[in-house]
Amino acid sequence: MSLGTTVDADGEEESDDGYDDDDDDDTDGKTQKRKTQTSTKKRTRLHLPSLLSLVAPGYDPALLSRAVVCQVLCYCSNSKARQAAKSGAMVDLGQLDAAVSPAVLTLQQHHCSLLQRREHVLQAMIERSIKQRANYCMLQASTVWAFIGYLMNTHKERDDGFIDLIKMLTSPDRQQPVPLVAEKVRILVTGQYEGKAVLSYGNVWLPERKYSLALAKVVGDEAWGEIEVEVRSNVSVHVYRESDIPNRHGHCNSNPYIPNELRARLGMPLLTLQNTRKRKKRR
Repeated sequence: MSLGTTVDADGEEESDDGYDDDDDDDTDGKTQKRKTQTSTKKRTRLHLPSLLSLVAPGYDPALLSRAVVCQVLCYCSNSKARQAAKSGAMVDLGQLDAAVSPAVLTLQQHHCSLLQRREHVLQAMIERSIKQRANYCMLQASTVWAFIGYLMNTHKERDDGFIDLIKMLTSPDRQQPVPLVAEKVRILVTGQYEGKAVLSYGNVWLPERKYSLALAKVVGDEAWGEIEVEVRSNVSVHVYRESDIPNRHGHCNSNPYIPNELRARLGMPLLTLQNTRKRKKRR
């Protein structure tokens, strides 16, 4: 006989734990009901492969899942998805009567696209590596003509490769001096040599402030000042009237606007409020 139970006159044991047997039966019933509901919920959960097997029965669910993920990543917005569906780029995975599995076709298309992107990236890396090597040869060139030859063969415009050249030229980690550095900087900024275009059709380049300071540090303030004067002298800032009538600021073809920074380097008098016409307010 176990502890905590009593026996009635009929010989049946009764529990002294404060709960009736009917309560135990109710508790067991509720627990069993919860387990049944939980197992039912688990059985009714759906996942992507099961849904795809309903949409396209007979096809590999894993293959269909990969195709769906590829299309979702490629057409991640509503506008892209609508455009792809309209153009036929997005394949309907539920086409059961198709000659080729839509999922297989989708994966093949995306695989080809991936290979093309890989080729483009590889080609871009090769071209950048070639330009970096050419930039190094330009900086180490001991003659101006060798420098111009590398420059004209490598850079047609002032693109990313040209900016890499400027960064390499102005790098503070550079140990060896650059031969003919002032002449090379002049060619890079003006785009010309002896009046002939050698870069960007002979158009000048007005560098940003950070590049201006870096180039001035490389060639020296005096040499950079001369280069900057030459550059700004070849820039057409504004086109005035052919009649040479001054505009509201008092400038014309015979009296063009020249900034005070350039005036100071040219030894010209600086502009002040007294010798410039104030802008009239519109009524």
